[in-house]
Amino acid sequence: MDMIHSLKHFAEAARIGSLSAAARELGISPATMSRSIDSLERQLGINLLAKTSRSLGLTEAGEVYLPRVESILKELAEATALAQGVHSEPRGDLRVHSRVAVGNICLAPLVPKFLKQYPDINLNFTTSNEVSLPLLKNNIDVDIRTGVLQDSSLIARKLADSHRLLVASPEYLAEHGTPRVPTDLAQHNCIMFRKDAGPILWRLRDRDGQEHTVAPASNFETNSGSLIRQALRNHVGIAQMTNWAVRDDLLSGRLVSVLPDFEVTQDDFQHGIYAVFMPSRSQCRKVRVFLDFLVENFRCSDQFLMTKAAA
Repeated sequence: MDMIHSLKHFAEAARIGSLSAAARELGISPATMSRSIDSLERQLGINLLAKTSRSLGLTEAGEVYLPRVESILKELAEATALAQGVHSEPRGDLRVHSRVAVGNICLAPLVPKFLKQYPDINLNFTTSNEVSLPLLKNNIDVDIRTGVLQDSSLIARKLADSHRLLVASPEYLAEHGTPRVPTDLAQHNCIMFRKDAGPILWRLRDRDGQEHTVAPASNFETNSGSLIRQALRNHVGIAQMTNWAVRDDLLSGRLVSVLPDFEVTQDDFQHGIYAVFMPSRSQCRKVRVFLDFLVENFRCSDQFLMTKAAA
């Protein structure tokens, strides 16, 4: 373990840039810190730190060595936490990341229930629109992703199916009429989600498998799903949304499905909501109970997610 201690001392000194300050941070004497790093350098036969009377920096060898040391120490800490947590009650810090929309709509309402059920877990829940956040680099235990997953070494657990549908408010349809076939959409204001330049086409498939392509007219375009949802609630027009994004609106009757006999088919892939995690986290108790909690709670609402739009 002397080698491990020396690696920790070296990494801390490099991070802080001072032997004495690093020693205080670790609760040891400056002399112990200095002897530990000297011993490491002797074992390696190289100098890792460039020391002057006023500053402390890395040598060229130290710059190469430090990132590997930090990675080793991180893996060691994770392995230790995993071994300690396998047979214990779920506890400790749980770091979860999610895409913004699914985090706000689907996960946020579940947080109070989870914290009440597992009071010894401290949940660190962040959101962003990064598609494939590096979990190890960002120290993330579980990442909630949507859409089509990219191939990777990560483990994915599917929480729910996800499909698009056309929706509008009953007030909008009462004023402008209800489309019966895709070509009727040409007579309506269609709220558009736009990520980049170029024409926007809506593709729908009927029950006989025939594809219908529509170039919708719109007086409102945005790259924000929340703005589209608000516009729908304010009776601006018809829009494509994922079923889970308008779950509560459909349940309350604030929005209704349009052209329910037609499937929205932007692509041929099966979309979904997934919990993604590293294999090293698969036996960690706090991760396992969180995943089981999500699966159970998403299952409870899955029948609604899949059938309400066609009701």
